[in-house]
This record gives sequence, C-alpha cells and structure tokens, in this order.
Amino acid sequence: MKTILGLALVFGSSFAIAEQQDVQSQWSFSANLSQVNLDSKQAALEGVGDSAWSIDVSANYIQNNWISSFGLGYLGYDDEQEFSQVVEGTGLFNDGDISVNDSSASAVTAFVATGYQWQFVEQGMSVITQAGYTHLFASERGIDNCSNCYDEDIEIDGGIYAKVSAQKDFESFSLGLYFQQYLTGDIENATGLLISSSF
Repeated sequence: MKTILGLALVFGSSFAIAEQQDVQSQWSFSANLSQVNLDSKQAALEGVGDSAWSIDVSANYIQNNWISSFGLGYLGYDDEQEFSQVVEGTGLFNDGDISVNDSSASAVTAFVATGYQWQFVEQGMSVITQAGYTHLFASERGIDNCSNCYDEDIEIDGGIYAKVSAQKDFESFSLGLYFQQYLTGDIENATGLLISSSF
C-alpha cells in the first residue's frame, strides 16, 4: 500500500510540475545582423553580388522551451548594375531642386521559424535550433524616395532554412551567434550576430 501511495504521490507531483511548466511562457525580442550568401548564378543574372548584408528584428514566443519566431528585415544587395538619374525635388525644402541620384538595390524580408531551446543554466548559455521560412518582397533596384523614377525587380527568392544559434545569457539580455542553412530558394546561407531581451 505504501508503494502504491508513494508512486501515486510521485506521479501526482510530476503531473503537477508538468502542468505548471505547460503554462510557463514568455516573449523575447531580438535584433540580428548578418552576412548573407546568395546563389552565384542567380545573383549574376540579377546584376548583384553573391553576398549581401541583412538586419532584422523578431518577436519570439517561448513555451516550455519551444520557441516560435516572427520577424521583418532589410536585405542590402551589393549592386553591380547601379544607375543614376536626374531627379527634381518636390519636398518642402528642395522643391524644384535638380540633382543626380544613384540607385540602390535592396529587399524587405519576412520570416517565421519554430524550434527548441536548450538551456545550460550553470554555464549561462542557451542553444536554439529552428526550422523556418523567409519570404522576400519589394526586392528591387531603384532611386530611394522617388515616385516617378525608373526601377526594376530583382528576382531573388527566399526559402526554407535550418538555423542554429548559441547565446550567452546575462541578467536582462543575451548575446550570440547564429548560422542559417537554406534548403530551397536563392539564398545559400547566413551567418550573424544577435542580441535579445526577454519580457
């Protein structure tokens, strides 16, 4: 009888702990800076270099060490087909001013990812593995802040990726490194730095 009561107590305690863990959740917010490597053939076709840089921000929902991320970013291409255009200013301070402006090449990124977080409390470290998807939109070459200037699309596709990151946890924030390997699309991989904070 004591054995049965003991087992019942252990299982009951485990269930109570599991239930408590199930409701534990928190949000963290991250900023990432990375170098992005593109498929060289597709990049050459689109007149950009095969490496680019990216900055993005994400909101991360953590539930029992499962972490789901949603974010937006900016991708800056190394433009190899830059052009110039004469522009007439229409703003309050430069109305009618004539200038020659150079084009730039960039894209906006949106991404989602989900995966698992391993926490090593004694070392003050955590490791996260995720699978995700990146979509590129407004991917083009054009003149910034010009409504009637020439522009052209840059056909670089995002895709599915696997990501691993390792970070050092401090009191109110974390610093780390990450690597993303793309399995589809025109991005090959990305390596970057991250800073995050939990709330």
